[in-house]
Amino acid sequence: AAVGLVSVLLAAAVAVPLAGARPPADGPCDGHPYCDARGVLCTCSLNVNDGTISIVCEGECETEGEEEEGDTGCVSGELYVCTEESCTLCEYRCVDGGWELIGCEEVPIQEGDYSFACLFITEDEWYCWTLPGNETPCEDMNWGAAGIQCLGEYGLSVSVSIPCQRVERVPYPRGMVLVPNRMEILPGGETAEAWSNTLDYNACLSYDLTDGERAIRNYRIGLKWQRIDWMPPYWEVEESGSYYGSVVGNIIWDHSSWGKPECGPGLQPGERLPAFRVRVYTYWQAFWRRIYERQKTITECTSDWRCGAWGECNTVCDLDGDGNKDEGTAYETRLCGADSDGMPDDECWETVDSGWQPFDLRMFGYPTSYFVSSAAGPVPTSLEPNPPCSGLCVPVVEVQGVIRNPRGK
Repeated sequence: AAVGLVSVLLAAAVAVPLAGARPPADGPCDGHPYCDARGVLCTCSLNVNDGTISIVCEGECETEGEEEEGDTGCVSGELYVCTEESCTLCEYRCVDGGWELIGCEEVPIQEGDYSFACLFITEDEWYCWTLPGNETPCEDMNWGAAGIQCLGEYGLSVSVSIPCQRVERVPYPRGMVLVPNRMEILPGGETAEAWSNTLDYNACLSYDLTDGERAIRNYRIGLKWQRIDWMPPYWEVEESGSYYGSVVGNIIWDHSSWGKPECGPGLQPGERLPAFRVRVYTYWQAFWRRIYERQKTITECTSDWRCGAWGECNTVCDLDGDGNKDEGTAYETRLCGADSDGMPDDECWETVDSGWQPFDLRMFGYPTSYFVSSAAGPVPTSLEPNPPCSGLCVPVVEVQGVIRNPRGK
């Protein structure tokens, strides 16, 4: 299915041909300034509303190099400045310890195209990722309240739901007016993954699923949710306020929950008391993955037919096994053998794994690159053995003093 392309917005970023990894949660985009390859002071920040990166570079910074050696920490490379339609790609080289512009060109971003974007942090540190395109195993996606379904290639599909974030609160089961409450999201629900059915060798043949000339078997696709820990959970506490963090304390109500809907736990199983509602929002990154086995190739030393036919008698490899390269030889690559049934032998397979690759959910119509989930609920207890995952209900009662007769009467 065709989708619109959304690129990462960069004011300045250095690009090198490294494998694409997501921008780190901390590091370059924590708002702290750093010195880039040109000796310019830069600040990187992440817009959590739309998932874009903004980098502002201005002013000079001190070099860590030695002045007398003319070393200014210069690193030759390329500079990307991107919009949603194109990237201006400028190439620089190091001259006398500084950057010299070689030239620039406009690079249009095509649907399905992946371009690398990288941030220079130090001479040895580069954070790289890919500008989003349409390279995913999902031809379409369906959205639900807590998860997604990938309608994938070759008739495969897979769905995964965001796990319920279980919340422990103190005091429990009831709070008291003007007495601080503490709530904590317990560990154990930070990730969830699921896999599609697996296409065996014959199913792959029926779909003409190959890797070049190589046969494929055991093809499957996976989905995963991972909670974004650097985006703290957001709490909306009825008639108390808003809070951030996996653990929030000092939540205070100045009046009881009398008159509210009866949804909170009482002192006896099944008892329901008027309660304030608490909603928790967490932020999630979706990932996809492909795993399959493909037919191996074998590279062997052979006689080069061009030696006799054309006189191109190169000495490339050791044909007779005596440890010396022989004249008129060449390397030949062929597919690993197959039995009489045409299927490659068991030793002729190798695993191909894409690893977990992030989705930019805007490609499928979601308003942000990440997913906002409200799937949270109480920890199961004897008072709430099967609590829902649609928020919390917190009964709050008035603190009542007890007057005692000193004579015990």
